[in-house]
Amino acid sequence: MKIAINYLGEVINLIKEKKIEIDYIKYPSISDTNLDEIKDIMTNNNINMLYHGLLLKKYGITDITSDTFIEDINIDINKEAIKISKTNGISIHIGQDKIDASMHTEEELIKIVSKNIQFLKDTFPNLEFYSFENKENTKNKIIMDSNFISKCIYLNDCNFLLDISHAAIASKNIGMDFYEYLDKLPLDKIYEIHLNGWNFDGENASSHIKITKEGYDALNYVLQYSNPKIITIEYGAFLEGKKLSYIKDFKEKNMTVRNEILEQISKVKEICR
Repeated sequence: MKIAINYLGEVINLIKEKKIEIDYIKYPSISDTNLDEIKDIMTNNNINMLYHGLLLKKYGITDITSDTFIEDINIDINKEAIKISKTNGISIHIGQDKIDASMHTEEELIKIVSKNIQFLKDTFPNLEFYSFENKENTKNKIIMDSNFISKCIYLNDCNFLLDISHAAIASKNIGMDFYEYLDKLPLDKIYEIHLNGWNFDGENASSHIKITKEGYDALNYVLQYSNPKIITIEYGAFLEGKKLSYIKDFKEKNMTVRNEILEQISKVKEICR
């Protein structure tokens, strides 16, 4: 299994200081995606990049359930980003939590998803993986349903990107036991796992914090039923209760971030041995 971690300033520092050994830095395709930055990171640190998502023609996060998915994708820049980063695949979300999803039926959603996945396979051919990630909070609750997610993956013969914290939060949102929810996901189709911590404050949930015992326990459980190629430590959206943008923050030396990165990489490697 390969180990990846989010792009953070302290990750770069630790690589340069030869304090960590990882296989990939995960680089998300958001509005300020910078192809020159990807080149510089790879060249200056002798590290592979893992490009996650697909850049849209306007700001937003890619969602395979979107009615306008095909017209929204910026094809040329994504082809270039995949080529430059040497990421031999595509990974995007099943659903989105920040927009109002149209209230389609399950049958309608399956048709939309299948059409969009075929478009990806035709437009970006001959890739090693086409992986789709479960989301934690969608307007249309069908999209969080583990059976629906499994249908999307199996019917279209593609890969699953399991986000463990998303699964924990989604299971609570739909009133299901966490491990029962995990069991109904297509674990045998996992290509990549996103691992990060989460917590609940009443009805509100936070994720992408330091991995907790619950996260490591869930990873151990999932690995009994899957054989992922990549484990991505998706850490960096919150620090000490403060919400951060993990690309723009953490550029300066931060010992809390540094120590938490070292601890998490060590524990994930221990589990994956």
